[in-house]
Amino acid sequence: GLAGASLLLLSLAGLEGRIRNKKGFLAVCAVLVVAFAGFYLSGMTNVLAALTAAASVAALVGIGLLFALYPALRAQRQSWGAYGVHLGLVLLALGVAFSGPYKSEHEVVLAQGESVSIGEFTVTYAGLHEDRNVGDIVARATATLAVSKDGRDVGVLRPDKRIYKNFPNQQFAEVGTIPSFGDELYATLLGLTEDNRASFKISINPLVNWIWIGGTIMCLLAFLLLRRIPRPGEVR
Repeated sequence: GLAGASLLLLSLAGLEGRIRNKKGFLAVCAVLVVAFAGFYLSGMTNVLAALTAAASVAALVGIGLLFALYPALRAQRQSWGAYGVHLGLVLLALGVAFSGPYKSEHEVVLAQGESVSIGEFTVTYAGLHEDRNVGDIVARATATLAVSKDGRDVGVLRPDKRIYKNFPNQQFAEVGTIPSFGDELYATLLGLTEDNRASFKISINPLVNWIWIGGTIMCLLAFLLLRRIPRPGEVR
């Protein structure tokens, strides 16, 4: 998957035939090499992931150069649609390059008031709230996890476990999320112990939202490519 995305994005980055500008092509190639080196040296040692991320950056630069060098492209709805779809694919591949190999998951057991460091984040178990007979929910236990980074409050995770009226013998888990364009955090309440400690599964998902953003752009901008085909003999 990553190898295929890399080859596709590399072909998109090689825009010499469309740009018809040697300097522009060399600039895109330079961005590809520099971005790959930067990602790899910064700790992104999965070569396919680093190559996909670098090719994504190079493709973004290539698309930007096309629209900067050729004003006629900016005036065509079809150009916005075609290159918009490519842009969505680039962002999707960028999200996959980071969120796939570099997702991290941790299972922890915490007492109320206890904290744990996960990556660059500090997660503190602030407490548990229980309620019953809320709509279709027979019982629900909601944990509160305060998250900070470098002393700054990032947000609050509220994972819960619940039992519904129609499924009295089965527990359902609702994931707590802190949305982000960077590292998105998920937390699942796995269970409670007899000594009032709680077990959690906490995961860090870098750039995962760019998968959804890229996919949405691909779907929406493709509508710009639609056009009405005149019937035979109809004046356009």
